[in-house]
Amino acid sequence: MKRVTVMLLAAASLAGTAFAGNEASVYCGSVRCMTLHAEAHGQTAEQRAEWAMELLNKYLGGRVARLRIAHLGADTQILLNGEVLLAVTPEDARAEKFRSASTLAERWKGSVAKAFAATCAQK
Repeated sequence: MKRVTVMLLAAASLAGTAFAGNEASVYCGSVRCMTLHAEAHGQTAEQRAEWAMELLNKYLGGRVARLRIAHLGADTQILLNGEVLLAVTPEDARAEKFRSASTLAERWKGSVAKAFAATCAQK
């Protein structure tokens, strides 16, 4: 009986770990901009977050961060200096309880802009 209890506890902890692995935060420097909860375009939330952070880090040393929104099908892209920072999907909107990807993208764009301004090294 004790062995069964231990196995159930181990299985429960693994299930919790797997669930926690379905989300990933995007940081700009030490500022958290957003947390992704959904997969998109064949990438896990963690892969999407890594992509976004690499692009943010690419531009952190400069003065200019031009953020804009572009619509592509059901997705709304957040662009940083013309490069796709993040494709915000309807699944992202559902996970965050927003009505549309477009509305969520505007919110996340604002978060990124504030974080970038707070973190950016000015020349």
